[in-house]
Amino acid sequence: MGDCGLGFMTFRSKDILKIERNWKINSSDSIEKDTSVRISNNKPQPWFYSLYISRKDSLQPLSTWLMENTPELLKSVGFTDQEINGELKWQDFVAKKNKEEFIKSFSKIKSIELSLNKKEYEYLNKTLLGFGFQKKGNVYFNEQNKIKYSINDSFPVRLKNVETELTETFPESRIKVSDNLIVHIIGKKAIWNFH
Repeated sequence: MGDCGLGFMTFRSKDILKIERNWKINSSDSIEKDTSVRISNNKPQPWFYSLYISRKDSLQPLSTWLMENTPELLKSVGFTDQEINGELKWQDFVAKKNKEEFIKSFSKIKSIELSLNKKEYEYLNKTLLGFGFQKKGNVYFNEQNKIKYSINDSFPVRLKNVETELTETFPESRIKVSDNLIVHIIGKKAIWNFH
């Protein structure tokens, strides 16, 4: 069991403001935003913005939020104003921050499958539609991701599996990470099955 969080990141600076405006126009949900701050060289520095639906009970098992790195953070790792105003992928940020090419086998998350109770489904529905996802049947989707769900009141929230796209093709294999997690690799995808 345990808690489950879905964090999404924008690709362009100020997209979070567009989503916030759209949410306020098209929804009666109370939304909150904040700026997380980190300490760098003994000085506070704006780190990232967050946008999420207000929840009276912060101990609910599911949380979903949208993040965007601040221009101050992007400039501190070496991005120019022109780069900040263009599309910024997470791996570009990490490469610039670490000052070396970012090489990984994992490309991106393609899909997530959840089992939710009705209360958590209502929260997820409002949040994902507010972030601009579309819905068909029991699947939310946008250009990058799919989030499948089933409703089961026996669990608060349960992450069933995550499908990731890989950067290269690997031979088919199954890796037992623990009694609760098995990774099935098939070509250029890996499916993380949680039990």
